[in-house]
Amino acid sequence: MLGGIIKINVLRVVSNLGTGGVQRRLVSLIPYINKEKFNISVCSFKDGPLKKILTEAGYKVFIVPRKFKFDPICIIRLIHIMKSEKIQIVHTHTHKPNTTARIAAILAGIPIIIANEHNVDEWKNAFQKLIDRFLSRSTDRIIVVSKGVQKFCQSTGIPSCKFHLIYNGIELDKFNNKKLRDKKRKELGIDENTCVIGTVGRIHPQKGHEFLIDVVEKLLTEHESLLFLIIGEGYLKEELILKVKSLNLSENFRFLGEREDIPQLLSCMDIFVLPSLREGFPNTILEAMASSLPVVATDVGGVRELIIQDETGFIVPPANLTALYEGLSKLIQDKDLRYKMGNAGYERVKEFSIDKMAKETENLYQELIKEKKCLQ
Repeated sequence: MLGGIIKINVLRVVSNLGTGGVQRRLVSLIPYINKEKFNISVCSFKDGPLKKILTEAGYKVFIVPRKFKFDPICIIRLIHIMKSEKIQIVHTHTHKPNTTARIAAILAGIPIIIANEHNVDEWKNAFQKLIDRFLSRSTDRIIVVSKGVQKFCQSTGIPSCKFHLIYNGIELDKFNNKKLRDKKRKELGIDENTCVIGTVGRIHPQKGHEFLIDVVEKLLTEHESLLFLIIGEGYLKEELILKVKSLNLSENFRFLGEREDIPQLLSCMDIFVLPSLREGFPNTILEAMASSLPVVATDVGGVRELIIQDETGFIVPPANLTALYEGLSKLIQDKDLRYKMGNAGYERVKEFSIDKMAKETENLYQELIKEKKCLQ
């Protein structure tokens, strides 16, 4: 208790503490949650570089390995943490925690259970959808990051009353620093006349990197001085590097791996591209728009809720090489259009601040506390 206010203990559960979009957004968000009202700790199934950031910021971090799809030892350990830490709200993120940690929260008798759905998980089979419907009965709210994600989740049979839309938010002041552009380009050895197209995300079939590689050959027949930055890690990385080499495109690609200097790397780009096959509400597009970059992205998940077609960028059908090529080509050849769309994107992204996301999360917590009448 602080100054007569009872602090609510919240446990946020994620699958890992790597530098993926969900994890980075969580690490950005929780410092904005009112510390006088909520005591937040984090639990993860895998360790990762973000653990250090969280612990240095003063947050408790628990690592509980999950070895199997149904891991009773993991569930028992989660129950122990929830009870020993006197957790009152369990807030889970993505598929694995949304299943395993919700089961643990139900068995631990946690008063308020929230699940966060970040993606359109079309890979789910009938059995997983059945589990989701079953667990939704004991879940107080399911936060969705876009209307596209909610539409998919409702199609699995979960009633609409369970959903609560909270768009991802961004720390705007970390981006759009044009002073970084020349310094970062010089560091990377990029000529000022080179048009730099970049993408950020794990190197996974979901992200559609192979489609980007497939259009580059044609782009280079019409446009000179193009460089593509691939930022992220994943099991397809070596395969994509070999594909680039086989097409004699190595001079036009840089695979930069996982990076902690995303704002600086975005500052040295001219165009951002996201050729994904599925998404929820991509954090990387938010960051690109906050960096005043025009965006070419596929029409998946909540992308259409963020990009305004022909105003802040181009939305193209997924796995459509012709449309992807045309969108990129228009921006490569028209510097004024890049500038115009980039500025429009920056104005648009102001609607998606991290402060707004934090406030809406707090409001949901308070709403459920009042609704349940169990923590007052």
